[in-house]
Amino acid sequence: MFSNIAFVTQQRGDAAAAEHAYGEALAHYRLAGDADQIAFSLCAVGRFTAERGAHPQAQRLLEEGIALLRARGSPYQLAYALYQLGFVTRARGDHEATVTGFAEVAAMCRDLGDPLGYAQSVEGMAPSLVALGFPARVVRLLAAADAIRRSLASPIPPSEAPTVEQALASAFETLGQDAFQAAWSAGSTLSPEQVVAEVLVAGTPASATGPHATDADRHASGAEPAPGFALTRREREILALLAQRYTDAEIAERLYVSRKTTSNHVANILSKLGAVNRREAAAVAARHALV
Repeated sequence: MFSNIAFVTQQRGDAAAAEHAYGEALAHYRLAGDADQIAFSLCAVGRFTAERGAHPQAQRLLEEGIALLRARGSPYQLAYALYQLGFVTRARGDHEATVTGFAEVAAMCRDLGDPLGYAQSVEGMAPSLVALGFPARVVRLLAAADAIRRSLASPIPPSEAPTVEQALASAFETLGQDAFQAAWSAGSTLSPEQVVAEVLVAGTPASATGPHATDADRHASGAEPAPGFALTRREREILALLAQRYTDAEIAERLYVSRKTTSNHVANILSKLGAVNRREAAAVAARHALV
């Protein structure tokens, strides 16, 4: 009942009154011990608190709500709350937390079958990736996001367009026209699975000279390009299947080899690519056109 009253107030367009109403609902549900409604109300109050610029308070509210949603196993609500938190951490200048948060949202959208969520996650993290020194990655991922939106006939909202345009402008200034166009062309051909894989790698950005930076990113930071990976023909075959999320047992059956042999090949592939897991290996493969 209390949440319904708050929702009606929200629909009337009175943000201050809606925040107050959700705050009252939160107090009531805390007394009643209703964990589901507490989580919902925390995230609602956090969202309105963020809209008026009180970002530290909004972050505390959203993080408390997110902790409850994780415990309750509420994937849709959790993905939306993490999405809202990403804008808060971005506004506070915590770019690594922003990228990590939006990467988690992208992974959840993959599991929920929501391709538009991939695009929204990329757009949310783009300014932070620019700030962290990944201009080529920003262009490539935003090109992929643009392709997804075009396929769904879902244009970027006017409220987000200026931020994305600024991220692209900053990347263009850093990369120059040729590298920018090359990154955009590469990103436009990424499959949704490749987009998510690369976003997940972006979720742990150490620096523009880290193991998953592109050659253009390294050039922008003054670092040298990565050396060749020296994969054998068989390793490339296995990497292609690994990128399609085949298990070792499934790869072994498909290639008529033992599971132990497959596992040894996978270990060698991870080592050569500098990847800590299969997900990162798939992202590196997509970025460098290894498969």
